[in-house]
Amino acid sequence: MLELKNISVGYRGREVVCDVSLTFRPGEITTIIGKNGTGKSTLLKSACSLLSPLSGSVVLDGKGQQEYTRRQWAKKVAFLSQDHLDSNCTVHSLVSHGRYPHLGFSKKRDEQDHLLVERALETMGLNALRHKSLLRISGGERQKAYLAMALAQDTPYIALDEPATYLDLAVQREILHLLKTLKHQGKCIIAVMHDLGSALEVSDHICLLDGGKVATYATPAELLRSEAIERVFNVECTEVSGRRGPRYLFS
Repeated sequence: MLELKNISVGYRGREVVCDVSLTFRPGEITTIIGKNGTGKSTLLKSACSLLSPLSGSVVLDGKGQQEYTRRQWAKKVAFLSQDHLDSNCTVHSLVSHGRYPHLGFSKKRDEQDHLLVERALETMGLNALRHKSLLRISGGERQKAYLAMALAQDTPYIALDEPATYLDLAVQREILHLLKTLKHQGKCIIAVMHDLGSALEVSDHICLLDGGKVATYATPAELLRSEAIERVFNVECTEVSGRRGPRYLFS
């Protein structure tokens, strides 16, 4: 279990997120939504030990954040940023990098490392691209490669910052299906999402941030009943039935 206890987070002493308490559990998907600039990515980075809170604490599996080394933390929590550095490395090389926290002193990968890399490539449908440079594949394929790297890291907690934004609809659907699969495998998924419909579709719980504070923390059904989406985003949300389950329209 990953717990945020009354954390406030910011940059150079300026608070961006204020007094947030949340619990993320194995086998659940929690999404963080909110308008631009409200602190979603800042909160996620703090939960992943990339930003130290100005106050409050982050507790992972009963131990405080400060009790972990960087490598120990990386064995438990994988983080995928929305920003990726351009690199000329191959898809296989990138995915293999996900095993780095688990390597011993020799830095040599063993049979288990190779197995997990191959499994991640297969899961994301990247076998045919394994020897391609990241600079020579599409944006959707590149995002899938970074997701495969996070899968190869094989952590119980996976944090994703807008994993499907700006991707083709087919790739978006593929990624949402992956999140559901990982949840059923017992993983704890924490994701910042820009698309409200996707958040409502896949989440067990949704944290709605407004002005750096938690406006609502609820299940999708509870969130819809609360009308908090209408209040914060100034839109109307309508749930409609679809062949693959409910869909959400905003106006």
